[in-house]
Amino acid sequence: ADSNLGTVLMEQRRFAQAAVAFRDSLVATQALAARDPGNADYPNSMIESYAWLADALEGSGKLDDAIGQRERELAVAGQLAAKSSDVELRRSAVVAHRALGRLLTSRNQLGAGLAHLDTSTRIADTLVATEPGNSQWLQYAAWSQLDLGGLLLLNGQKDNAASAVRKGCDLTARLIAKDRSVVEWNDRLRRGCAMGRARLALANGSTGEALALAQDAARSTAVTVAAKADTRLAIASARALIGDIRAATGDEAGARRDWLAARAALPED
Repeated sequence: ADSNLGTVLMEQRRFAQAAVAFRDSLVATQALAARDPGNADYPNSMIESYAWLADALEGSGKLDDAIGQRERELAVAGQLAAKSSDVELRRSAVVAHRALGRLLTSRNQLGAGLAHLDTSTRIADTLVATEPGNSQWLQYAAWSQLDLGGLLLLNGQKDNAASAVRKGCDLTARLIAKDRSVVEWNDRLRRGCAMGRARLALANGSTGEALALAQDAARSTAVTVAAKADTRLAIASARALIGDIRAATGDEAGARRDWLAARAALPED
């Protein structure tokens, strides 16, 4: 019941309250696991609870606590993986390592973040190699590669960043070719690919190419209060990048205009 409440609260972006619900669910599952250590269902439920709790904590700005929950999630998953070949454990590991890559980087631990994202991409690549037609594995691999490319660029590794972004964009194209109606592929991943390519172009001094790609990433239906928060955040990020590109070309007035547009696109909370 607590986990169901938590997911509803997450949809409403009430992250602090969701974290309380997921923590209560985790404590209850841990108690059940202690009473019945031979029941494999409980550790799997704990992994899911750690993941949800980490997401809620990240949303409420408690990044260090979120990192701790993701590390606990991986520890439990690792213990189970040593005794099981369940592919869901590898799926969980892909997501958890990717999340840790993002979280640790936000805490100025770029080296550790890169290590986790590299692990995420390697596990995802293994899943894709095992089931090349599995759309879920392709999606996870695409996101991991795009995120890795972004961190490699931050670390000054432009060639490696370009390789990762290219892989992520190739996987995105494969998914869109399967079904253009899937929003996660034809909107979010497509936008993520365009952003990755735009940042690389800007780093290489190709401001015209960077601007065209960033404008493509910003393209969407009108951003209204009712628009999904993740879409608003993505558009805000794209508009901020457009501002950075204009600033790099000396267009200070245009840069300020796009930076203000980026702020306006952000979710109210």
